[in-house]
Amino acid sequence: MTKKLRTWEDQGWTGVKEQHVLRPLATALRARSGKTTFRVDDADASLAAAQRLANQACNGNQVSNADLTLDEDYHVPGVKLCGTKQKVFYKSIREKKNRKRKPRARTEKRIKQVTADVLRDFDRAVTPEEIWTSTKSKDISYNIPQLDGTTPPLIFLHLLEEHRAVVVIGGKVSVHLPVT
Repeated sequence: MTKKLRTWEDQGWTGVKEQHVLRPLATALRARSGKTTFRVDDADASLAAAQRLANQACNGNQVSNADLTLDEDYHVPGVKLCGTKQKVFYKSIREKKNRKRKPRARTEKRIKQVTADVLRDFDRAVTPEEIWTSTKSKDISYNIPQLDGTTPPLIFLHLLEEHRAVVVIGGKVSVHLPVT
């Protein structure tokens, strides 16, 4: 937050994890009339106290909802046009489209199943992003040629439940059957 805030704001918060929490924090800090400074304290006592407070907050039964509304006077929406790379614009457009896109029910079910299985078998929590990234790994992916000439990884198609069996009769593709 202290080092990348200007970049995040210039890029329209594109690709920033937990931006729904960080954006209101940034606008609240900008709205303050006084100067805000941050100090890093390396003292063991300070770190231990911070760790203790964090554990109390995580283990506590109290549920507190933070005010996550943006102060419109200090909120700068969108991506800055000057000095921004095309990659950032493209990523911003993809994020906006993905927010509007409805998730596939079967894919969501499959991802939840994979997440639960990894947690059970390997005692490791994985995010959906890690699962999708791992489908591209050359160590475990097996690419299946498709009719359109592309070769997506089989694991990727399995997670989407989009793999098909093609019946070839007399050298011609005749029927596409969904694999269940």
